[in-house]
Amino acid sequence: MPDISCSDWDESIGACIKHSVPQILCPACLAEKNPNIQVYFTIMDREFIGLERLFDSDSSASLRDLLPVGDQGDFLMQQAT
Repeated sequence: MPDISCSDWDESIGACIKHSVPQILCPACLAEKNPNIQVYFTIMDREFIGLERLFDSDSSASLRDLLPVGDQGDFLMQQAT
């Protein structure tokens, strides 16, 4: 699973400071497409997709498949580094 973080989230208390939501991956931040959200794909994420393609030649797996479906996933993919 990719590492998704935001400067508006306090991971030590597991909450979004900006919206006072007791949840990391704050739905309000995702809905407003907070530009402070950053997505990092790990080596393990990249290797998983590579293995999926290696063992299933018909696989169209991509890093995008590791993110939520819909607009939020599309936004997170844009934020990926």
